[in-house]
Amino acid sequence: MLVRQAMEMTGWESINASTIAEHLRSTADTVFDAATGLHYDSLNVQQAIDSLLPQDTVGDFSGQASSLDITQSSFNTWINHLQDTDVYRFVAGASGTLTLDADSDWLSDLNWSLNTAGQQVGAGQLDATSVDLQAGQTYELIVSANQEIGPLEFQLDFAAHGDGESSGSSPPSTDLGTIHYWEDQVTADTGYAVTATRDGIFTVQWASASPVGTLAVSTEAGQEFSNAIWNQGVVRLDIPVQAGQQLDIDLPGTGSQSGQLALANVLEHTGTSVAFTAGPDADQLSLDLSQGVRLGLGSVEYSFASSQVEQLRIDGASNNDTLEVTGSAQIDKVDLRPGGSTIGTDHTDIVIAGVEQISYHSGGGADRVYLYDSDTDDTLTARPGTAELVGVGYRFEVTDVSRIFIHATGGGEDNAFLYDSPDDDRLSVRPQFTSLSGEGYFNYVRGFERVYAYASAGGHDVANLYDSAEADRFSTSGVSASIVGPGFSSFTRSFEEVTAHSTGGGSDRATLYGADDSTRWQQGSDFIGFKEGTWQREARGFSQVETYVASQPFSMSEPIGAAIDMPVAASMPVAETAGADSVPGMESLARMTGVSTPAISSHMWALAEPTIPFPALPTGEYPSVDADQVQAAGWDGGIESSLEAADLLRETRSLRDMLASQLHLPEEELLNRPELERDVLDEAFRQYDQNFID
Repeated sequence: MLVRQAMEMTGWESINASTIAEHLRSTADTVFDAATGLHYDSLNVQQAIDSLLPQDTVGDFSGQASSLDITQSSFNTWINHLQDTDVYRFVAGASGTLTLDADSDWLSDLNWSLNTAGQQVGAGQLDATSVDLQAGQTYELIVSANQEIGPLEFQLDFAAHGDGESSGSSPPSTDLGTIHYWEDQVTADTGYAVTATRDGIFTVQWASASPVGTLAVSTEAGQEFSNAIWNQGVVRLDIPVQAGQQLDIDLPGTGSQSGQLALANVLEHTGTSVAFTAGPDADQLSLDLSQGVRLGLGSVEYSFASSQVEQLRIDGASNNDTLEVTGSAQIDKVDLRPGGSTIGTDHTDIVIAGVEQISYHSGGGADRVYLYDSDTDDTLTARPGTAELVGVGYRFEVTDVSRIFIHATGGGEDNAFLYDSPDDDRLSVRPQFTSLSGEGYFNYVRGFERVYAYASAGGHDVANLYDSAEADRFSTSGVSASIVGPGFSSFTRSFEEVTAHSTGGGSDRATLYGADDSTRWQQGSDFIGFKEGTWQREARGFSQVETYVASQPFSMSEPIGAAIDMPVAASMPVAETAGADSVPGMESLARMTGVSTPAISSHMWALAEPTIPFPALPTGEYPSVDADQVQAAGWDGGIESSLEAADLLRETRSLRDMLASQLHLPEEELLNRPELERDVLDEAFRQYDQNFID
């Protein structure tokens, strides 16, 4: 019976017992009987039926869908086996109404559905059903039967809406010309012609509130690209192009629908090298290194695995572009300069050119960031973990970075504003450089003509101010203090302890202003100072000292009652002198730096942190030193002695002296060569990370 039905379905003629038997014999299996030594035919009914049915040429899944032309009047198909599902796909060339009428003499439980973008828009069985279509949208017709097989026929009738334009009509085209990057809100009833600017990738991205249909792009050579897969309301094509190549773009949707069209010809990818070039306008660029390499321009983003990109060049084309950078989770080295910047990660070397505004946000590693000024006036604002350097035509911003080094070596009159943390902080001011450090951060500035440091966030903050080799002037009152010399001016405000040191030479003058009779003065063999509430101010080693109380000159040789803690120097207890071994940490620091430490009086140690004098500088040419020597110098384990590593990091001068001694460098070599100084500091922090963090 089953074989007869299969023959009838496929149109066999003269179906009788003889033709059925012959067909069963021709499709039978041959078996061998060992007992008789003969071959016999074994009937295979499934094989007999399958051989009669036509081959299944229609895909069962969406990814295997067969094309369907809805402008034809009908088409025939088969349900070839009991679990068969046939899927057809088409794109509506125009909006209109499609009527489908299925018919079969063999299938009593036929079902079909019409879907678009994963949503069902129509369904039917063995009856006529009409469905409204929208131009440009992609549809799938899914046909199945309930445990039945057999042939069927679909009658199709498509009627276009409006003026009756055919399903193959195309929207009018607008020529946008040569494209670097272009983005605008447009309607779907317009086609676009564009011309590629450069070799590489041309991106067409369409975002719509009606995420249905197929985005189509064709080249002048007749090559066609299409995509009907939407992701969160966006469909996109990335097409390889050559400079000057023209593309025609057809957007999905009808004329009543609008969306955001973005066109980009900014990316070149060859091997492990990527070039990302913006257009002539002011562009918003982004670079995210936290998970691979992600590049963004406007609403268009490109993603790569870290291993795919070893060399990356970003070019903003010098039109007030902005680049937002998120660092990697490892240790990044960032070098930002007005003329061009670089970023180095474990996997990728990045060069940045023609970008006026760069913001760098750490991705979590112990990054080292270096900022450099321009040849004109520049302004720095630095806080714990953050810094902003601004000048004519550029702006650099750094956030969540524990170590920031800022160099003002390009000329102009440069100002630096430094701010403390809520915890205890340490400020060290010198004519060439200044450092402000505290828990979890280290900010270092070099070469700024004016430095302003503020300790208003909280904690107990200490400032040490150092003179130059020329004549300098130190001034202080209860809340503020400053040291000024040839080519530099440094001002502090609200530091609880301020100590000025005159050790560099020259005829230096210190002026101390007491508020009133409550001011408590102190004097020693080489220092003078006062206390007012929480403020403590001292001047050490100055050849000229001026003191005032309530704006009136005051001589320390004349007691003023309760206001004087120690009336005259002669009345102070005789200080015991001691060698370096009597001061905690001094012996090991002397051993590391190779600099002998003088005797230090006990009362001097109680009032101020010890300092290490510099040896006399040799004359003549200094030896050149490269990064390899810095790498080879090492710490020699000395940092593990009684002077803690963290103290070295907070005191820039001690750190610099220690490394200079190991490299056999005089101080002047570092002061006059900021690039070498950067390499020395970079190597110091690298070894600190390796020895004390890892």
